[in-house]
Amino acid sequence: MTAKFPAPVKRRFEFKLDLHSGVPVYRQLIDQVRSGTASGSLTAGDQLPTVRQLAVDLAINPNTVLRAYRELELGGLIETHQGTGTFVANKKRRIRGPRGSSRIHGRRVARSSARVIATSHAKEIDVMAKIELPPINGVAVSLFVICIVAGVIVTGVVHYPAPAIIGVFVGLYFLFAIKVVQQWEKVTLLRLGRYVGLRGPGLFHIVPIVETLSSYVDQRVRVANVSAESTLTRDTVPVNVDAIVFWMVWNAEKSILEVENFIEAINMSAQTALRESIGRHELAQMITEREVLGRELQRILDEKTNPWGITVQSVEIRDVRIPQGLEDAMSRQAQAERERQARIILGQAEKEIADSFVQAAASYAENPVALHLRAMNMLYEAIKERGSMVIVPSSAVETMGLGGTLATASLGGAKP
Repeated sequence: MTAKFPAPVKRRFEFKLDLHSGVPVYRQLIDQVRSGTASGSLTAGDQLPTVRQLAVDLAINPNTVLRAYRELELGGLIETHQGTGTFVANKKRRIRGPRGSSRIHGRRVARSSARVIATSHAKEIDVMAKIELPPINGVAVSLFVICIVAGVIVTGVVHYPAPAIIGVFVGLYFLFAIKVVQQWEKVTLLRLGRYVGLRGPGLFHIVPIVETLSSYVDQRVRVANVSAESTLTRDTVPVNVDAIVFWMVWNAEKSILEVENFIEAINMSAQTALRESIGRHELAQMITEREVLGRELQRILDEKTNPWGITVQSVEIRDVRIPQGLEDAMSRQAQAERERQARIILGQAEKEIADSFVQAAASYAENPVALHLRAMNMLYEAIKERGSMVIVPSSAVETMGLGGTLATASLGGAKP
């Protein structure tokens, strides 16, 4: 005989929010569930309100509730049964961690977090690659090795470790004190955080810990690639524009002290100026007047970057790309325009020919002999080729007097 016990009644937990506490709403929901499970007011199997129901009861965004429930699922405090509801997880589930959708969501969150971290690391690496930190040079390394070797030799002679220790410390001092700056570089020297002056190019000496160096500044001409995608022109045409900016640092002191990251500032300023300039010009101007657009961008950027000790020498527009559909329409328009011009030229030629015929007709009307000569010339041109035959109406023969002429020619050529 099997005893049937009544199913346990699953209690509902009530949430209370304090909107004036300054604590985020989702964090208040998480803390209340955790405190409820810790105090015993929430036990395994107790049902929580659904996302929609809780959002309606508390008059908050459903995404906030969903975020809180997801974090609680990742922590193993609650579990969601599809079609049933959300319940407090038992202790075994909490120890082993969330399953099912919670585990999948945890993997997704981990992957997205990894992507964000990787992206931030990539940006930091990119910035560090562009702004080089002071490296340890070969001269300092050589002095470090010499000091250690000398200390070891002296220690071997006197059989006392003090020279070796002193050699190590002196070598470390030279390793971090001797600096070398290339011909095209400058670096600022800070003594206890206060600006002292510029150093370089060449070899110089600093006091470690007391004096520090900023990032090395390359004063050669640099090139920055700038692009603006799907930017509307003045006549509302979306275009993709690629440009290159030639710039250089003419005052290393200002470029380090006045702006945090002048390379990023140049790139962002150039991209913003390019978008603004595109919005002020029409598509035809951008295609045919690239030099004007480049000079305008150079002027705008130079005015903005000059207080930073940076000058923009020139800006060149490399490419202006338009949507394929618009490009096809413009091609058809150009083809239709050329056809129209061809027809106009052909009509003007026919008109000029007709005017010439009118003038010739007027001349022939006043001088019939000239008309006869022209007709005879045309007839001669037609029959001069061997084997050709021309049928001439009798009226034309009588009008030109060809009958008598031909008869005379035939009589003259007859034998007696």
